[in-house]
Amino acid sequence: MVKRAIKHGFRAKYVLTDSWFSSKGFIQAMRQMKNHAPHVVCGVRKDKRQYTYQGKKLDAKALLATLKKEGNAKRCRQPNTRYFEVVVQYEGVDDVKLYLCRFPYQKQMEIYATRWTIEVSVASIQ
Repeated sequence: MVKRAIKHGFRAKYVLTDSWFSSKGFIQAMRQMKNHAPHVVCGVRKDKRQYTYQGKKLDAKALLATLKKEGNAKRCRQPNTRYFEVVVQYEGVDDVKLYLCRFPYQKQMEIYATRWTIEVSVASIQ
């Protein structure tokens, strides 16, 4: 769908997706588009996918634990969230920037409402 939109003249700087589309294949396809390849912004699953950070292969949980030990957390006041920003290598994709965050004081419905607002905003821009 994204390839078809770009082929027909639609130009976007970013493609925002849920973690369902965070596969190597999807990211590679976006990066390999000729003329106007968009950046991919997507959720990251805490599964067995391996990222290389400082020469070590780590999954998302191990990466988060490593970043916590290093103590480089940043803070966003509005949702009272701490997050980590890190550049890692993702095999077959190369360098990617990950933002690992958690919403500790929010209920699941509040998180969904925030995500829904973002999705609706993006859809209305199109």
